[in-house]
Amino acid sequence: GRRVFLAGQLDGIKTPSGDMHRVSWGLAEASAVLARRDFDALEGRFILAMLGDDGDCEVRVDRLGQMDLYFHEGDGRATFASDLSVLADSAVSAGYDQTAWAHALCVYGYRPAKQHTLYRGVRRLGVDQFVRIVKGHVEIKDRPFRPVSTAAYGERELHEYSDLLLDAVETRG
Repeated sequence: GRRVFLAGQLDGIKTPSGDMHRVSWGLAEASAVLARRDFDALEGRFILAMLGDDGDCEVRVDRLGQMDLYFHEGDGRATFASDLSVLADSAVSAGYDQTAWAHALCVYGYRPAKQHTLYRGVRRLGVDQFVRIVKGHVEIKDRPFRPVSTAAYGERELHEYSDLLLDAVETRG
């Protein structure tokens, strides 16, 4: 069968009604969710790797991208890591990404934009992206956007939201 590896923390499973079911042990309780490939139902901060019998592999991060997955492709191979320092030696040879440095120092405050790193040859997996490795070929794929249904909002709800927002700003200001 398929082998599943989890790095990080799986906190819960979201039910179709939107409720959260706490996970007490981990992947054993998540097996039904994994079988139907409903990755959005998994809540936590994690990297999930699934290895098939045929050697194909799929690597995903939590749906909010709370845990970083870095990757570097070169010399005919791809390397993945959850810590940038693991890739630093091979990445430095490609040089520094000047745009990423500018974003880190001027725009974002302490780090480059989400899919960039300080190194030109190293990228970070973006939100709603995953890695698929088929017969040794690496693909970075985008998950399809699925809008969430919401309730109808009218004038009354907009005023209620506005009041709550202004109260929050005033309280923290």
